[in-house]
Amino acid sequence: MVNIIFGLTILYLLYANLNNQQANPANKNANRVEGSNISITKENMVKNGDFEQGGLGWNNIYALRKEKDGNHYIINNNNWLIKQDMNLLSGAGYNVQASTQKGTAVGPARISIIFFDAKGQKLPEYYDIQHMHQGSDWEEVNKLISIPANAAKTRIYLLTNDKEGFHCFDNIQITQTVK
Repeated sequence: MVNIIFGLTILYLLYANLNNQQANPANKNANRVEGSNISITKENMVKNGDFEQGGLGWNNIYALRKEKDGNHYIINNNNWLIKQDMNLLSGAGYNVQASTQKGTAVGPARISIIFFDAKGQKLPEYYDIQHMHQGSDWEEVNKLISIPANAAKTRIYLLTNDKEGFHCFDNIQITQTVK
C-alpha cells in the first residue's frame, strides 16, 4: 500500500511540474528583453548558425571561411544561394540575431526571411533585414519578427544588397519570443 501511495505522489509531482512548464514557458531557458514584457528562449532554431560544423544545415559549403583564431563564418554576395529552411511555429514571434562583418560590398548586408504555406506556395509576407556596416569589426544585427499564421516553412537567406562584393555572416540565431 505504501508503494502505491509513493508512486501516486511521484506521478502527481511530475504532472504538476509538467503543467507548470507548459503554463509558464518563459520560465524555462528564457531571457527577458530589457524594457518589454517579451522573453527570448535559448533554443536556436537555426542549425549550425555559428558554422563550426562546416556546411551542416547550409547549402553552400564553398562559401565557408576560417579566421586566424579558428572561428568559422560564411561569406556571400548578391545571390540567393546561402539559405536554410526551418519549421517555425506559425503565429509565433521570434528574435533574429546575427553577426556580420564588412567585406568588399559597398551596400548593406541582408538577412532575408520568406515564408511558404503547406502547399509550398510563397507567402506575400517577408522580412528583409538590412545592416549598413559602421566599421570593419563584427557588428550585431537584431530584429523581432512574427511568423504568419498560415506559414508552414520559413527560409532564411544571407546575402548583400550589392551586385558586386561580399559580406561575412556568423552566429545566426532565431529564437522564439514568449510574452
